Amino acid sequence: MGEDAAALINKRLDEMEKKIIAVVKQELTKEKIEVKRYNKKLHNSKLLLRNYKRFQTHCTESQFTATQLIDSELIEMIKDADNIDDNNIYIESILRTKERTAIMLNHIKRVLDFYMYTAESSDQEPYRRRAKVIKYKYIDGKGNEEIAARLNIHTRTVDKDIDKAIAEISPLLFGIDGIKLE
Repeated sequence: MGEDAAALINKRLDEMEKKIIAVVKQELTKEKIEVKRYNKKLHNSKLLLRNYKRFQTHCTESQFTATQLIDSELIEMIKDADNIDDNNIYIESILRTKERTAIMLNHIKRVLDFYMYTAESSDQEPYRRRAKVIKYKYIDGKGNEEIAARLNIHTRTVDKDIDKAIAEISPLLFGIDGIKLE
């Protein structure tokens, strides 16, 4: 084997090594992105649950329904403003926000109802306990100490149950995007 052949082999090995490194970097980047997305879904799930009562209040106690908003004196005040088109956009925006919140709230409620039902039907005590923790924390608004006392568990277990339950609820809220692929 001559020097030219050895140089050619080394050159090809270097090229292959660079390609392998590029593929590995690309795969690691994809994996980091997937982990970030999954963690964001968990974070968003926790935020949705944390604000569940506020969403309910917003939907049930917001000042105006669509009819009330159109019929109200607010329209008269708005008509006096400079640009009626901008005000119509503002009104539509208020109504859309309330509608979107109601849709989102309905989705969260259905997911929680399903989660509670499946937990209550389960023969696994930790699963049933996690559902109770979620109910007490996010629906009833109880603190961790009160939940721990009520369920006769440590407050750290409450935190762990919340984290695990949210990981179970996240796919129900976000579909396939909420599932962590191992």
